[in-house]
Amino acid sequence: MAAAGGPGIQQSRTKLAPPRCPGMDLTLQPVRVRTGSEDEQGLLVFADGILSAVLVCLSDAHGDDAGLWFLEAGFGTLASPQPGKFADLDAAQAWIAGRLAPTLTSNRLPPRPP
Repeated sequence: MAAAGGPGIQQSRTKLAPPRCPGMDLTLQPVRVRTGSEDEQGLLVFADGILSAVLVCLSDAHGDDAGLWFLEAGFGTLASPQPGKFADLDAAQAWIAGRLAPTLTSNRLPPRPP
């Protein structure tokens, strides 16, 4: 794997504005992931500078699922007992932003009175 994270994968920043979220900065950083299988091409996903997820591109060993992106690890509201598979990075980022939006919105509200 090349230093940039492999063919076609480069660090990127995306501004997403899902419903009820004024804006979110998602940064993807290429990384190799020790999964115990051929699936090593991965991405760290930072939301507003905080590590939120690890995505891994599924290898040919997965047959029809080869090339899909898999949620290897999600933190906070992205943690899932049944991690998802995504057709492409746009779909993965949209899901991540959608799951994080309510959390970010609620964190920005003023505290409720007692």
